[in-house]
Amino acid sequence: MTSEALRRKQRADFGFEEGDVLARKCLGLDCGGGKQGGGEQSQPHREGHADHYIWRIGGELRHGRVVSVPRADYRGTVPKVLTGSSAGALRRQLQGSTDPDVRRRRAIVVTSLVGMASMAAVSLLQTGVIRHLPDPPLENFDSDKVNSSDTAYALGAPDGTLSLAALGMNLPLAGFGGAYRSRRTPYVPIAAAVKAGIEAAAAGWYFYQMPAKEKKWCAYCIAGAIANFTVFGLTLPEAAKAWKHLRSR
Repeated sequence: MTSEALRRKQRADFGFEEGDVLARKCLGLDCGGGKQGGGEQSQPHREGHADHYIWRIGGELRHGRVVSVPRADYRGTVPKVLTGSSAGALRRQLQGSTDPDVRRRRAIVVTSLVGMASMAAVSLLQTGVIRHLPDPPLENFDSDKVNSSDTAYALGAPDGTLSLAALGMNLPLAGFGGAYRSRRTPYVPIAAAVKAGIEAAAAGWYFYQMPAKEKKWCAYCIAGAIANFTVFGLTLPEAAKAWKHLRSR
């Protein structure tokens, strides 16, 4: 749609002249120190208001320009109800945002996938799909012994399968919500941090069992434990922001 056509659509729906001033303020173009902007605002705050205004006029911000998109993509959708962001805004923020919280969430996805690869191999051994796990050529490593111990089956299911499932849950948690979810859905990053903390504690306990009880090391378990510790650390900054937001309400 041409800019003139979009202008006519905005004028018909909301009154373009007034809306254009609002959009410019929301985008930070008029946010100086004068009467128009009312003082300096942080970039995430300006972007959050801009997303809301652009959604109202049935548009989307692409490469710094507002373009028209079908209104049906934005109103009454599940993403809008659950996360406070439209499907298009959610996609745009997850794929293109340079916000530090989003970058850490991407790191959580990558780290969890690495941990899942290690736990998938352990799960294959513990459920009898394979009979042996290769080890580094070092005397103290025996993954078969560690993962076939009574401790590994103490919870009623092989610990590798439980760890695999827990790491897999990190992916939708990391992908849930847009760049500003610490303000829009603050309980999600807090829940992600609590979950990661519990799993890091469990990983630490299992890590201790290797030298203390089994007297052997498992390279796959070490990789899984490091993944859990790393995920926990990555969740903390966003959870702290969310907690601070809840306290300020």
